[in-house]
Amino acid sequence: KDHQEHMNFDCRKTPVDYGVQIRFIKDLDDSGGGQPGSQPRTKTQTTSKYGVAVRVQGIAGQPYVVLKDGGKKGDSYGVQLKTQYPSGYSSLPRRRDRADSGGEGGDITGAGGQGGALRRYSDLCLKVTPDLLLDQGQSSEMSNEEEQLMQAIYSILREGYGWICTQCKHRYYCLSYIYIYELVSCQAELSEVCQLKQRLEETLRQRERELTALKGALKEEVATHDKEIEALREQYSRDMERLRSSMEQVSQSQAGIEAERLRVNASVRSLQQQLEDCRDESSHWMEQFHTTRDELRTTKQELLQTRLEKEEFEEELKELQEKVNTMKQQLPDPKSSEAELALHTEMRGLRSELDEAKRRASRLVQEHRDLSLRLEDREKEKETLTQLNNQLEDTKRQHERALEKLNKEVRRRDPFFTFSCSECLQDNHQLDKELLTNRLRHLEGELETSKNSHSEKVRENRSLEDKLKRVELELEEEKSSVEMLTDRLTRSRDQIDQLRSELMQERSSKQDLELDKNALERHMKELRSRVADMEGQSRSSAGVSQLENKIQELEERLHSEEREKNSILGSQRRLERKLKELNMALDEERQQHTEQRDQLILRVKALKRQVDEGETEVDRIDGLRRKAQREMEEQMELKEASQARVTALETELKRKTQAAMRPVLDSSALSSEDDDDTLYDPSTITSILTESNLQTSSC
Repeated sequence: KDHQEHMNFDCRKTPVDYGVQIRFIKDLDDSGGGQPGSQPRTKTQTTSKYGVAVRVQGIAGQPYVVLKDGGKKGDSYGVQLKTQYPSGYSSLPRRRDRADSGGEGGDITGAGGQGGALRRYSDLCLKVTPDLLLDQGQSSEMSNEEEQLMQAIYSILREGYGWICTQCKHRYYCLSYIYIYELVSCQAELSEVCQLKQRLEETLRQRERELTALKGALKEEVATHDKEIEALREQYSRDMERLRSSMEQVSQSQAGIEAERLRVNASVRSLQQQLEDCRDESSHWMEQFHTTRDELRTTKQELLQTRLEKEEFEEELKELQEKVNTMKQQLPDPKSSEAELALHTEMRGLRSELDEAKRRASRLVQEHRDLSLRLEDREKEKETLTQLNNQLEDTKRQHERALEKLNKEVRRRDPFFTFSCSECLQDNHQLDKELLTNRLRHLEGELETSKNSHSEKVRENRSLEDKLKRVELELEEEKSSVEMLTDRLTRSRDQIDQLRSELMQERSSKQDLELDKNALERHMKELRSRVADMEGQSRSSAGVSQLENKIQELEERLHSEEREKNSILGSQRRLERKLKELNMALDEERQQHTEQRDQLILRVKALKRQVDEGETEVDRIDGLRRKAQREMEEQMELKEASQARVTALETELKRKTQAAMRPVLDSSALSSEDDDDTLYDPSTITSILTESNLQTSSC
């Protein structure tokens, strides 16, 4: 590479002429150094002598060297240039030439033949004999000085000639390298141009093939497009009929939905009425509960009073026993008829007790009858409550069925409306595409809005379905809560009946205790009177023994009454605990009932809101239906107007063409009129008119 750059640099240098100038001089005295290349001055004198002067550029000294006087016949001298050069001069150029030739032969492929030709040319140049020199035989006649001078000239000429040869070689090599390099670059560029040409031809062929394929596809697409337009026209007519039928069905379904809405409103009102009835019934049960609680309080107070009276009675009995014991110790065994009187009095007392027991039994029978009547009344109330619960369940079931019907109706109407709306939009889109292509963007925007509205409808329907599911779940929960309430009511009624029966038993036992108390008081009075009589009189032993037996019986009765009293107190405590539990349970049930009542009110309100939302949805769907009908009617009117305009323009165009052709054409050109009629085919006229109509509509 460095060698190549060096050669290029050498080739770009300004060439220096180191040539040898030889000229004839007529006047030998004119040896002054003139300028190189200047012509010598010639004198007018005629002389027969002349000389040979050699000027070598680049050598210091005198510019002219006089070789020899020339005679008439010796006007030239031959100088033979030898091929053997001195070592100081010939060694460097030969090495350089060899290096140059070797480098160029290595760099340039296929230039070996040219290098051999250059060597042969240099050898021939070294062997050339100038025409100015003579043979070597003539030079031997010269003198020694002339020989020395000639040798110097020969050496100078030899050196100049060798240097000139090397410069020529160098220039030749540079030019040959440049030419070969340019040739190689031209060949590379030519190959690239050929490849580019081939690629361009291939792309051109491919484009031609693609163009033919596109032409065929375009023709097929145009044919299919025409077929699709015809099919769309037929489908449009079918869809219009189907849309009309669907609109009629929608109007019918709307009437059914309105009737269903009224029925749902009636069911909601009935549910509200039933809620109010349940509210009244709960207030009635609360009043009964308060009355029973007051009765229990009064019974508690009466029992406390009986306890106090019993304690007083026990204290009196103890005092009487003490008195009887003291009297036993004081009195001897009496044997008189007073014992019989005492027995008679005791018999009378027992009979009176028997009568009182009968009266108590009759009173108990009467109370039993009253309790049975009250139980029958309560059973009737229970039956009425069960009937009310059944009616509530029936109304709830009816409401659920109505909700299910509404849900089914909404589900059924949703795809129908979506399908009808999508069909209307597609039909309108196809009609506008056929007649009004410039309104396509506007219709696409309307299609997007309709899709958005459809998605909103789908979301609203899903939300309605979710709401219906939630309402169904709430109804199921309400059913379970109503069942729980009925169970609690039955349990509370049973408990209230038990408490009432226990209260009646307590009342009867209380009455028995009161009767026993009265009997004991009477008996105590008799005993007191007897004791007073016995204090003033002597008593017999039989009467004393009878009195002791009577006292033992009275003590046994007292112990039995104490046991009964303890059992009554235990049962009273149990009843009090039960009453507390019942009070707590009734309070909880009352709270739950109020909460459930509030929940039912909220659910009824939610159902009303849902019904209102359904009505608004139905109204919105009706508005969309009316809008679709209006758009369809507008499109039909536009279509009819465009068809009428097309027919009018066709007739006017035919009339104008016929009027223009009649005065110009002769009778022989009637066939050409037929050709013109074929040119103005109705299909082409309609296409032109539709295009002009579209342009005017776009404007």
